[in-house]
Parts: sequence; C-alpha cells; structure tokens
Amino acid sequence: MKAVLKRFLEIWKPDFLQKLAKEESQQTTWFFWFFYNSIAALVFSIVLVFMMGQLLNKGLTYLAINYPDAKVTLENGRLSTEGFNEPIFWAEKKSAFIMDTKGEKYEPSMLDKYSAGYFIGGTKIYNKKADSSVETSVYDLSKIEKNFSITRQALNDKIENNLIKIYLITLLSFFVFSLIFLAGFKLISALWWALIFWVLALILGIKEFKFKKIYEGVLNFYFIVLIFQGIGVFTNMHIPFLTTLIFLLLFSLNFRHLKKNTEPIAPQLQESKIKEEQEVKNEKIENNNLK
Repeated sequence: MKAVLKRFLEIWKPDFLQKLAKEESQQTTWFFWFFYNSIAALVFSIVLVFMMGQLLNKGLTYLAINYPDAKVTLENGRLSTEGFNEPIFWAEKKSAFIMDTKGEKYEPSMLDKYSAGYFIGGTKIYNKKADSSVETSVYDLSKIEKNFSITRQALNDKIENNLIKIYLITLLSFFVFSLIFLAGFKLISALWWALIFWVLALILGIKEFKFKKIYEGVLNFYFIVLIFQGIGVFTNMHIPFLTTLIFLLLFSLNFRHLKKNTEPIAPQLQESKIKEEQEVKNEKIENNNLK
C-alpha cells in the first residue's frame, strides 16, 4: 500500500515521467494500475446495485398496490394468471411489453411495430431485441417440465429472505464485468495514447524516452482521468474531450520539465556511452604507445 500511496502522490508532479524512466521494474505501475481499476470497478458496481435495489423496491411496491392478489401458474406448459387485468399492454416509443396469456386481444405480431419488446402468451414467450441479428426469439414454455405456482406475496417474501444473497451475487457479477471492461479498454486505448506522445517526444528531441515508458506513463495517468470522469458523472457535468485535455496537460508539463532539466533521463545509457568512448580512447593510446 505504501507503493500505491507514493505513486498516487507522484503522478501529479511534472517530474513523474523522469522518475518513471529510471525505474527498471514495472511492478509498481502494474500494481497501481490494478488497484485503481479495482476501486473504480467496485464503486461503479456499488452504484449499479444501489440503482437496481431502488428499481426492485419500486417494482415490488407497484405489484403490492396494483396486484395484491396476483398469482402466476405454469401447468403442463401453459401459463395462466390470476389477479391481473389481462391483457396488459405497455409501450414507450420503440419498445413494448404485452401480456395476453388467454389470447383474447393481442397477437405476437404486435411486436413488429416496435424495435424491441416482450410478448408473453399462454404457451410461448417472444423476445425482440433491437441489437440482435435475430428479429424475434421464441421460448416454448412446454420445455419447462416442472409445474409451479407463485403468488405475489410468496415472490415478495422469497426476494426479501434472499435480499443479501441477491445483492452480493449481483455486486460480484457487476464487479467482475466492470473490472474486465475497464482494464481491457484502458490497456488497448493506452497503446494509442502512448503512440501519440511517443511521436511527440521524438519531435521534441526526447529520443531516449522509450515507447514502453510512455505506455507506463499513460497507464498511471489514467488514474487522474478516472477521478475527473467520476466527478463529471456524479455532478452531471460533461466536459468535451476531457481525456485528451488531461493527457495533453500532464504530458506537456512532464515534457517541459524533461527539456529543461539537465539530469539525464536514462543515466545507465549515458554511462555505457562514456565507457565506450573511454575504451576507444584507451585503445588509441595503447596503439600509439606500441608505435
């Protein structure tokens, strides 16, 4: 944790890249990268679970008020309901939800009018996804061999009794997905940013600063980007080209420091050059002495 705290303090300073160039091991960079991505994924997952909890609570409350005696039964592959004012039709812009288990009024073809939606019939459930290559998928309820019946109160009790388990499983699922997405996205996009600033370093004459170290710098600076992105999300404030602006500012300050600072970026490289020059001089002296 000391290494993470130290790195957190270092990345804000204009001499960070110079110090990073002297590090032979990448261990601190990768540990810091994994740490801040894990924290970001955890915060994001907690927010999603909190929102899901609110929606779940609203849904259960809505059912309790509007359908207190609701009951759903599946028997021999046929779905039936009690306590519902069927058929149910709800539509909003391009999506729809239709439930007509008795087939009294609506047909599955009603989904053709919408980009996405569900149609729950007596023996089949139709699902139309806007981003799917398949127009409408159909699930045959006869595939469910076991008969069951559940009331609104039983569903409510089951959810409340397993609420902690539901939240934990959901949190873990969101965390794993978020971590893979965040980490994977940053690893790939960092290559692009590293290439840009590596070329810029060459143009500025900072030729000893290798692409690998620029890439490490981007991975470290992404933490600062995440902080400002998080602030923007929670304050509902959008700044165009935020990532670009932050990277430009950080690399500009570091490159400016590197250009002004007389301390070599990679002393071990200069030491080897000095040794080579000294060896050449010694050989010339020895050759002159032999003559």
